[in-house]
Amino acid sequence: MNGKELLLGLSYISPKYIEEAKNHSASQKRIRFRKPLLIAAVIALTLLLVGCAVAAYARIHMRLVQHNVPTTAQTDEDVPDATPARSVIASCYPRQLPEGYRLAEGSPLNHTTRNLCYRNDAGKMISFTISTSQAIEGVLAPPREETSFTVSGWDAVLQTSEKGAQTLSWHNEADGYYAGLFTQDMAVDLKAVAESVDSGEELPMSFLCRQGKIWNIWYPRQIPEGYACTDVAPCGNGGQEIRYTCDASGSVISYHVSLTTDLSAISDPPRDSCVWEELPVAGQPARMMTTSSGLRLLFWKNEQEGFNAMLSVEDDAVDILAMAESAAPGEPLEVTSNYLGPDYTIELEQDASSYVGWEPVYPQSVPEGYEITFVAEPAYGEQSIDYENDAGDTLTYTLYFRLSQWGRQFDGMGQPEQVKINGNVGYKSPGELVWTDAARGFGFSLRASGDVDLIAVAESVGIGPELKPTRWDDIRKALEQLGDYQITALPDGMVEDGLTGAPLENADDWYSYVRRWYFDPKTNQDIYLEYVQVDL
Repeated sequence: MNGKELLLGLSYISPKYIEEAKNHSASQKRIRFRKPLLIAAVIALTLLLVGCAVAAYARIHMRLVQHNVPTTAQTDEDVPDATPARSVIASCYPRQLPEGYRLAEGSPLNHTTRNLCYRNDAGKMISFTISTSQAIEGVLAPPREETSFTVSGWDAVLQTSEKGAQTLSWHNEADGYYAGLFTQDMAVDLKAVAESVDSGEELPMSFLCRQGKIWNIWYPRQIPEGYACTDVAPCGNGGQEIRYTCDASGSVISYHVSLTTDLSAISDPPRDSCVWEELPVAGQPARMMTTSSGLRLLFWKNEQEGFNAMLSVEDDAVDILAMAESAAPGEPLEVTSNYLGPDYTIELEQDASSYVGWEPVYPQSVPEGYEITFVAEPAYGEQSIDYENDAGDTLTYTLYFRLSQWGRQFDGMGQPEQVKINGNVGYKSPGELVWTDAARGFGFSLRASGDVDLIAVAESVGIGPELKPTRWDDIRKALEQLGDYQITALPDGMVEDGLTGAPLENADDWYSYVRRWYFDPKTNQDIYLEYVQVDL
């Protein structure tokens, strides 16, 4: 997620202020090609000098980062590696605001990033975003001006747009966070607001405020039998949505509460016919809309507490009035994890100087009944093999024999179990296993849809007879059609470590290609060769 995505994720910031991505693709002439077109003959993608020898055990590194417990990070050497504490996100925020501005709401964007919104009585807003994992960069649409200065001793950049918006971003390395401010109020001194950011009372990750004070959100306390809370959205735009699901029937109840919006002002009513009726909820007037399909939407306002609410029920057995009247302040509900991105990331990094190239390394033993259904050609630094049994259960094995300078990462939910695979560290989660071979410098992954002993399969991985790629005949046909072009004057030390291609198969096909990869482990330099035939 980049700076633009962070700002667009805040629904109260208009997209018109955010810089749009430019389309830099060159115009192309519609030429009918009859001869192979040699493109990108030699493209040097990366150049990274490696200045020291590395022992065999350090050829590949694996690191687990547990995002939902940010103080937890483990490497394949079992050495703790602390990441920024979550309390930084919860306790660092502006301590001084322009006159008239009050805290309105807080909302997590993921496990390591949170936004606070401040508003004044005129409806103007200041947004403060803090993250322990990613820069909060200004991305205002041009024309704009940029000014550099320091905030509390740290480099900062102020962007000012002629459209009437300003952003300020900086990185506090001492406290381990990135921060950004955004407002459409050009009278606000963002530098002064940024200078006031400091540790204070820890705030909940998701909350709403009334008159600048955190409000205990009202939600139904009486849940129909068979239903359970299954989805709690982050607070936003002055409200929050909660969903309850019946496990037996799959029916859903939606509850929406808002401090700022009249929820009964439906801009897009249901397409089928509907009937409105007046009903009381806890002695206060309410309106219920019932559609011809049986969907009921109940709207009411609690005048004393100053909030609007809505219940949407599709199950005619649910007593919607009783559920509405049970609404009361309760303990804050934890935001459902799927709104926060992955719970963990497993990162693989490889020392380029220890590169040994592709080898026919794969499971030598798989569960009874599983047969190979697909063998991928070694390309893009990896090779996959698919297995399947008669019941349709699948098993996929992938070898990572060369990692780019960005490495590989695997995201997941929950907390993986650390295991040992032939003396090497691995991480196992339901249906998935990731591990390394430190001596060879390889990484591996296994994914299974059925009940498979992944550890046993992983421990059987070793060198075996070379398997013919399933698409090898297609690759050879592409070489015959386009020609077997190769780079004959490679730099010393550079070897080919990937080949793939696709031929023209029938009259409807219009595109065929051959791709080759070359790599120099001493310099970490890549060369990518692609030639194509296009019939337009």
